[in-house]
Amino acid sequence: MFRLALIDPLTLLGRETATALAQNPNLELGFFHSSDDDEHQIAQVAGRPELVPPLSNAGDLEEFDAIVLAAEVEGARLEHLDRVLENRADVPFLDMSPSHRYRHLTSVALDHHALASSGPRLHLAHPSLVVASLFLEALRPFEPTHATIAATDPISVLGLGAVEALARQAAQRLQGEEVTQRIADQVFAFNMAAHPAGYLERDSLHLFPEVGIAATFTMSGCFHGHLVHLGLWLEQPTTADDVVADCERSGAILTSPFPLNLDAIGDANGILMAPPSVSADGRSVLIQAMVDGTRVGGALTAAEIVRGMW
Repeated sequence: MFRLALIDPLTLLGRETATALAQNPNLELGFFHSSDDDEHQIAQVAGRPELVPPLSNAGDLEEFDAIVLAAEVEGARLEHLDRVLENRADVPFLDMSPSHRYRHLTSVALDHHALASSGPRLHLAHPSLVVASLFLEALRPFEPTHATIAATDPISVLGLGAVEALARQAAQRLQGEEVTQRIADQVFAFNMAAHPAGYLERDSLHLFPEVGIAATFTMSGCFHGHLVHLGLWLEQPTTADDVVADCERSGAILTSPFPLNLDAIGDANGILMAPPSVSADGRSVLIQAMVDGTRVGGALTAAEIVRGMW
């Protein structure tokens, strides 16, 4: 039996990941939380309650064969994880958190193949890169040479607290009141904010070295659902019908008629694509895709990587 420690199974991403991992009968799960709360917490995993003690020392993790981190914020208890990673260089570790605390120790991963190519310490690829990988593979016959990725994230990537704060911000703005609570020092209700996308470009260079990629990143005032605008430049011309046929043949991508709303993607295990736009010469393609990033590029991707750890 392979023993895996999941840290913070009560976060939005942690809940989905715990459920996905619990489907594997060869996996024994242990849970810890990294919040400041000194009490045990209770998580519902695969329909049954599980006790989640605080991560109190590095020894808590010594008996586990691998570690997955699903924290939403950096807490002081992660110092215990720091020591484990310092002392056990060979322990498989997957970082799912939005923090870049462990980026200097990890390599980006789309699937379990990264374990062989990059080693046992990985961080999940951003959902937009998971989306891009599937489209690049589906359209490989047309020889993509360059791409742009415009990633738009929902507020839920910052955790359940941010979702609740967004609702309060929206209520205050609707009532004409001053917004008293910030999310990462910003007001996101009825708003969007552009942020640097350097880490997306660095990870895409590692994942797709044969394709020149530029990226942008935007945080939106939406609660859930990731939006990806993907632009592709092709050596071989194509048509919109061919793009749809090849993408749907992959099995992970479905085309939806306009209007395609983020509401449609909640709890979905695949990608929804709006009808693509193709240039007159057939060599430029623009795709609007939506995905539930807590699953695709989240829990389902993590579960696939974990399966390759033993």
